[in-house]
Amino acid sequence: DDALLRACCLLYAEEPRAERHVQGAPVPAGLLAPLLAELEAVKWPANSHRYKVTAEQYLVLKRDEEHCPEYAGLKRAAAAVLQSTDPAFPWDNLAVTKNFVGSPHIDWRDVSHQYALSLGAFGAGGELCVDAGDEGAGGGVMVVDTR
Repeated sequence: DDALLRACCLLYAEEPRAERHVQGAPVPAGLLAPLLAELEAVKWPANSHRYKVTAEQYLVLKRDEEHCPEYAGLKRAAAAVLQSTDPAFPWDNLAVTKNFVGSPHIDWRDVSHQYALSLGAFGAGGELCVDAGDEGAGGGVMVVDTR
C-alpha cells in the first residue's frame, strides 16, 4: 500500500543501503556494432509492450516467435551477444528498451538470472541495481555497470 511504500522510502533516505559497484563482463567489440546498428534502425511498436514501465520505448521479443520478421536481425544480433557470454543460457524473452528508468521492484516474470547490456551515447545511467540479499554487498545493493 502507499503508506507502507512512503514509510520505506523515508527509512531508506535516513539509512541508505550499502552499495557495491561492479563492472559487467566485457562483450566482444565485433558483436556490439551490429547490435547497435540494429537498435538504431528498429521500428518501435506504437504501444509499449510493458505500459507500466518507465521507458521511451519497450519491446519484448520472444525467442521462438517467427511472425515478426522486422525484428529478425535484432534477435540474431542479440542472440550472438548472449551466445558469446553464456552459450548454455536458455533465453526465452528479450526485453529491448530505449531510455529505460528502473525503480525498486520484484518482477514475478524474472524467475532466473538475467543479462543486461546498455548501448548508445549517453552520460549517466547504464547501471542495473540488484538486491544482494544476505551476500555480496553485505545485504546491500549490487550496482552493475552494464555499459
